[in-house]
Amino acid sequence: MKKNVDLIYITAGGGHKASAEALKASIEMSYDWNIRLIDLREILEPVDWVKKYTGISIENFYNRYIESGMTYGSTAMLRILQFFIRQMDNSLFITISNYFMNRNSDLVVSLIPNFNIPLYDAVTKLKVPFVTIMTDMADCPPNFWIEEHQSQCHVICGTTKAFNQVLKTISIPHLVSGMMVHPKFYKPPVYGINFMGWRHDVITALVSFGKNTPSKVFNLISIAENLDIPFQFIFVCGNNEKLYNKLLLNKTAHSKVQYIQIGFSDQLPYYMDNADFFIGKPGPGLVSEVLVKNLPVFLNNKATMLQEKYTIKWIENLEFGSSGNIYDINNLRNFIDKINFYKNRIKRYNNQAVFEVPPILNQIMINSGRDIECKI
Repeated sequence: MKKNVDLIYITAGGGHKASAEALKASIEMSYDWNIRLIDLREILEPVDWVKKYTGISIENFYNRYIESGMTYGSTAMLRILQFFIRQMDNSLFITISNYFMNRNSDLVVSLIPNFNIPLYDAVTKLKVPFVTIMTDMADCPPNFWIEEHQSQCHVICGTTKAFNQVLKTISIPHLVSGMMVHPKFYKPPVYGINFMGWRHDVITALVSFGKNTPSKVFNLISIAENLDIPFQFIFVCGNNEKLYNKLLLNKTAHSKVQYIQIGFSDQLPYYMDNADFFIGKPGPGLVSEVLVKNLPVFLNNKATMLQEKYTIKWIENLEFGSSGNIYDINNLRNFIDKINFYKNRIKRYNNQAVFEVPPILNQIMINSGRDIECKI
């Protein structure tokens, strides 16, 4: 009988679901398990207090907040959310326990922060092994990814910073070589964008803020027009239809700077293959994807989300790129001058985390006394 492995994600932002899908794809390459992706909303719908009082689910509230580009005060919002979660521990425990009661899970993997105490308590009471995979490059204590005085069984970390944080707790840390990136990003590059006026000898920036790219990135076009070199953009708009339409309607007004705009696409690896560097937010998953594609990163460091601040430090320490005001033309010029230096640094980085995690999960199930089926 196939083993049932549950991967829990949340749709606030896009990184948690992307990590779950990446892990699912990697597992299916090597193991004959029944992988079940579970949106936390599916579990907690009965106790979603934000939706109860506002009519908007907590993840939709978060996504609208990010799309607005106004992320000042995000730390205070996080702490308020954590306070309410702590007040609801008992009801969350009961709700999660009821959900998993008859699912016959052999392993539950959390790819989300904030809810791991009630998840751990409920799942392990059912004698099911529990694993947390940090999809951020470091924890943001207290009560975010890990708890100092409470075991979460196993915690898989993608940086030495996170690994050392877990070492200070009573959980068991596992270190892998980075954040999980979908296996499709490791395929050989495919070059050539067929678009009227597109030049393959011109510096091209891929711009993305993940699921919710803010409309303000439109201003990058006028900034690039003042550069003394030809320049092109690939704008990944995500859910932001207003940005997509604005870019579409204004193409004829900007002849010096060429660009294309895309919404959601399963062809992101292809567009990354045809870019020279990345401009965007310091989301650890998105940054890790472009690094696999050997793209230097120019990160916006204004109103950075608390959980993404260490990503900037990590990038700059390893000299894979830089951060600053992405709307400052001097910052853009300085970054372009160092693109080749950054590319040479990135070539030394070999992130294989998405392929390293499945054997760890397999061993955890073996150690728990659950018989594991052979590899494919």
